[in-house]
This record gives sequence, C-alpha cells and structure tokens, in this order.
Amino acid sequence: MDTRVSNRPWAVIGGGAAGLAAAEALLAGGRRVVLLERRPQLGGRICSFRDPGTGWLLENGQHIWMPACTEWAALLERTGLESLTRTQPRLRVAYLERGRPPAVLEAARLPGPLGLLAALLRFTPLAASERRRLLRGLLALHREGHRLRRSGGEERFADWLDGHGQTGRVREVFWAPVVLSVLNTPLEEARADLAAMAVHEPFLTGPGRANLARTVVPHGRLWERLADHLRERGLLLRTGCPVRGLQLGESATGPELDALLLPGGKVLAVAGAVVAIPPEGLTAILPPAWRERPPFAAGRELSWSPILNVHLWLDRMVTGEEALCLLGSPVHWIFAQPAQTAEGGSTRLPAGVQHLDLVVSASDEWLDRTPAEIVPRFTEELRALLPKAREAVVLAHRVVHERRATWRALPGSEAYRPGPATPIRNLALAGAWTASGWPATIEGAVRSGRAAVRALGVQPG
Repeated sequence: MDTRVSNRPWAVIGGGAAGLAAAEALLAGGRRVVLLERRPQLGGRICSFRDPGTGWLLENGQHIWMPACTEWAALLERTGLESLTRTQPRLRVAYLERGRPPAVLEAARLPGPLGLLAALLRFTPLAASERRRLLRGLLALHREGHRLRRSGGEERFADWLDGHGQTGRVREVFWAPVVLSVLNTPLEEARADLAAMAVHEPFLTGPGRANLARTVVPHGRLWERLADHLRERGLLLRTGCPVRGLQLGESATGPELDALLLPGGKVLAVAGAVVAIPPEGLTAILPPAWRERPPFAAGRELSWSPILNVHLWLDRMVTGEEALCLLGSPVHWIFAQPAQTAEGGSTRLPAGVQHLDLVVSASDEWLDRTPAEIVPRFTEELRALLPKAREAVVLAHRVVHERRATWRALPGSEAYRPGPATPIRNLALAGAWTASGWPATIEGAVRSGRAAVRALGVQPG
C-alpha cells in the first residue's frame, strides 16, 4: 500500500450503535480510527436527552434486548460495560388486560427451552386448549424455523400462523406482542423470516436467551463510557462534526474514497470509511453521480415505522413489576424506570415518585395527536389497569414520538437492504437498516458494524 495512504486514519461516519461497533472493530484490527458524528451526543436512534421539566435524563425510547443478542453482549463484555446493564435471572413479564385478573409469565428452572414451555402450560390468559394449540405452534416453528429464516423475506408470517392453527386469542396474546415488539411492525404485515427469528432465537434455542436485559443508566451514559474506553485505545472522536461529502478518486482497482469533506471547507484524507448513517444521510454525502447507483439508492425505498413513548411521573409507587405487557389496549408495554437525581438544575419532583414509560410500537395512529390528547388517554388506561394508580397524581409527563424509529419489516423489504460492500473499494455501509440478517435492533446494528469492517478487509480481532 502507498505509504501516504497507510498513514491516514480510517473513518467511521455516524456515532450510533453500528458506528461505535465498527470503530471498536477497527481498533481491534490495529487501525487508527476517527469517528465523526454530526450531533453533539452519541447513540443515533438509541439516545438520551435532558428533560427540561424534571431535570432527568430520558431515553428517546425504551431499549430492551435479550441474551440472544450475542454480538451486542460480546461488545459490552469486551469494553467492560456489563456493569451498566442488568439481565433478568429468568424471563418474567406481567400481563394486564381489562376484565381479567393480572397474570405473570415466568420461565421455570428447566434446561433449554423447556422452562418457557412449562411456563406457557400455566399461562392463565389462555385457556387450556389455547395453551396446547400455542405449544403445537411453537413446536412447528422449532421444526421449520430455519427454513423460514432462509425464505428471503417474501412470505407473511401471518400466513404461516394461519396454516398452523395459530389464530384467535393465541395470536393476540402471544404471537402478536412478540413480533410487534421486536420488529416494530404489526404481525399481520410482518415478513415471515424475521418474525420467525423474533420468536425462535430467544425462546426456542437455549436457556435464558429470552430474559429481558436493559441498561441501569440511560443510554447516553453508556455511550459516554464506551467512548471513553475507545479513546483510551486511540479513537479520535469528533461530535458535532457533520460530514458534508465524500471525495472519490480512481485507482488501478477502480473507484476509491480519498477524503471526507467537513464544515468550513476542511478536507480529511482517509484510508477508508464505514458509513453508518441512515439512507437519506448517505444520499446527501455521496457525489451526485453515485446517488442512484446500486447499492446506495436501495435504502431510500424502505418504509419506516414510528414508536411512541409517554413518560409519566406519579406521586407514589403503583407497580413493583419491571415490565408489563398490555393486551387489548392502545398501550403495548409499561416499563418501570430507575429513580434519578436531577442534574444541572433543580427538579419539582419529590422523593418517592415512580417513573413509568408507556410504549406503543408501530404508533402510526398517534402521529397527529398532541400531548394534550395523548397523556389523558394513557393516564386513563394506566388507572384502569393498575388499581394503585387510580388515586395517583401525575406530577409530570413527557411525550416522545420517534417518527422514523425503525424500518418496517414488510415482505419484500430485504431487496432494499444492501450488504456492507460497495463498488467503492474502501467504503462500506453499516446500520440496522442494512442487510445484517437481523431486524432493526441494537443487535442488527452491531452486527452490521462488524460486517462492514470485515468488508474493508480488516479482521476485528
């Protein structure tokens, strides 16, 4: 390699999970790395912000994963960040539904997937005959899961469920919440390969792989710690630094990336780059002649799905459960949040408050509603489902609506997810929207970042 080029840093454009995973992999491969993020904070679509009303650091959405997310778990372990996360010792989810007593799905202490299957045999929201039908469906998925995952994303999962008797209440209580939560796509629309993965990977492949995991601090804090770790290994991090364009050249092997165009007319010569930003951002920085060439134009054809989070601070504890799944409700999940101390200013909130995050996936019907419409409706739902909330006072609230939270996992959408390699020799693509083999999750983002580094000829180590 030309000495002048070998002395240049490798660039990562975008400081979300995919970009951070790519930076970590490049550093592990012995490369000098500069990461450029246009916003002042890291995290991309998984970020935190300071709520002006309470002084608390809030997530832009409730981000949950499972031990089945092996690449994300490995990244946390390699970077020493496991202490900032917590995983359930066993899967436990409470279920609430109007007109029915509360129920809990808790895995038994049995090997492999038997713990979940035993729990489903006692799952009271379903009648005994429905539980048996669900178990038959899960066994069929265990047999056919690998075929579905190799099906190319053209089939609807709903059709597969119909063919295996998974209809009516079985579908409403078990299959729909899982698929909607993981894919952020309604079950009736979801593609079969990724919907099958959403159930098969955590529930049918080994013990404990479905246990819910989350950070014990807002993700903003996690990203700060990860950035500190990577800087200690040599990363040059530049936040608040948008890339304005890519400067391409020609070599004996074809087109290649020479430099990044930065604000103020600055030019940063690079050895290569991983571009880990959304499709519209990629289009904006490409030279015009490349914008409609494959694979760069593909991502613009993806459909996007919103997620609504409604944060409520109540004057008392109303639930001791960490995760509640709501059936037959406009709210899909309620997550109890850790208490915080306000930073950088005073807070009006007294001690002893409970902070709940009410979540709606694929929240298209709420897009045009105002907080003045949303908060009373969700508060009413909370009080109807949790007896202790009926006398509680809402001290503060915050509505967060991510309009383009994830791409929508529709049949045929795989055609719009490019792989990491591009016709530009030293330029690779990453992001949960690329062809990671996973849905739009933190696991998919991390896998895409590491795949992009391998596409550049660097072994992550």
